[in-house]
Amino acid sequence: MAQEIYVSVQPGNCVNCTFHMYQLEQKKNVNRINVVMEERFAQSTDDIEELFEFSKNKKYHLVFSDSLYNHIADGETLPRIAVIKNGEEIYRTSLLKVDADRIDQMLSKPILSTDKENNPLCVPQLEGAQIKSVTSFNNKIIVGDLFNRWSVLTKKGQGFKSFKLGKDDRIPLYQCLYQSEFDKKYPGVEVILSKFRNFKPQAGELINYQGRLFSLITIRDWEKKSETDTVIYMRSLICEWNTNTGKIKNLYRLSQTLNHKIEIGLHNIYTHDEHLFCTYRNPISHQFSLSQISLDEKKKEVEFVENIPIHLPFEYKRKGVDKYSELNLVSTDGVLAFSFADSILALPENKTIAIPFPKTSVQTFNDRIIIDVKRTGDTYQLVYLDSEKSNHVLRFTHKGLIKKFTLPVETDHQFCHFVDEKQIFYYDFNGDHCFHFISLN
Repeated sequence: MAQEIYVSVQPGNCVNCTFHMYQLEQKKNVNRINVVMEERFAQSTDDIEELFEFSKNKKYHLVFSDSLYNHIADGETLPRIAVIKNGEEIYRTSLLKVDADRIDQMLSKPILSTDKENNPLCVPQLEGAQIKSVTSFNNKIIVGDLFNRWSVLTKKGQGFKSFKLGKDDRIPLYQCLYQSEFDKKYPGVEVILSKFRNFKPQAGELINYQGRLFSLITIRDWEKKSETDTVIYMRSLICEWNTNTGKIKNLYRLSQTLNHKIEIGLHNIYTHDEHLFCTYRNPISHQFSLSQISLDEKKKEVEFVENIPIHLPFEYKRKGVDKYSELNLVSTDGVLAFSFADSILALPENKTIAIPFPKTSVQTFNDRIIIDVKRTGDTYQLVYLDSEKSNHVLRFTHKGLIKKFTLPVETDHQFCHFVDEKQIFYYDFNGDHCFHFISLN
């Protein structure tokens, strides 16, 4: 497969900078290193050879081009490196920071190819946004930020809309929770919110359930135990959103039966095979619980259906996964995964499938995080973030690995998701603030 490495160099660059170039030449998957210099140095090839001795290794090729040098150097005087594979730039950094082993590894593996038709999708309105989640819904992308705001856009960048959970929604939320006791209890909520301003209602990630858009809403409730003792609780509601208006469409409070089964509100909601599920802590065992739930459209309540006998992965104790993170799941139709596990659960067979992760050292439980999963028949695909903040895609069956891809971006953020079994997208938070669509070959 065609691959090229370009390094911007000036004869006056420090020895420590170019030392990394000599490390690269020793890597077996590095076939060619293009040393790019400004055109003014083209008459000094003998001096350059005496200084660097590039001729001692046939992998080096000198290129004198102002335009290419400026493109690679990107305004920097110290050397920079860009790695190209199959016509796509897959890595770029300062030569001082380069990881030769990582480049060698990247060049040895298939790299996902860009979907040229849809790329990139840049949304100026999102620049500077404090993004926390990205969701695909009905051929739209929905971006959630840290301030209870969502932005809805199409893959073509048309019809950008923004909506949020705000102060105007507070009364409808508490009317849903308190029902006939609203006039009695809501004044106490106003007192709590005036003292604890960060106790405002919070919205969870959006999910697509039966073609409708829902999120979990967490709000605060209170109970007076004595004249001097008031206890504040977390309560949960499920909200349906109108994506055309950005307003709350329906609200559902937890039924009495479900409320008795949970400790301090629901942790999250998920969908599988047209059914709705929730995770929470059992108030007696204080352990992870997963239950199927349903929405009663007449009562506007969330009803308990049945408990699902799924337990935390046995390796969670060994990895030291903290109590809050234990509840984190990734779920799509036909597959469920705990975010820090070494296996997935195929549903409805309840069959555990080992994930063929590379045999690399994992120092802490969050050195490897499962971001998204997808099932097509007996083939599974999984996106995960490694300790070096690189995203990878694994395609596998119960028999083992079929293919591994490396995403051509380094990111600290988990914004990479499947559109379908043939395409994923990622948001380049640290780069151009654009969405990129990637074809899975």
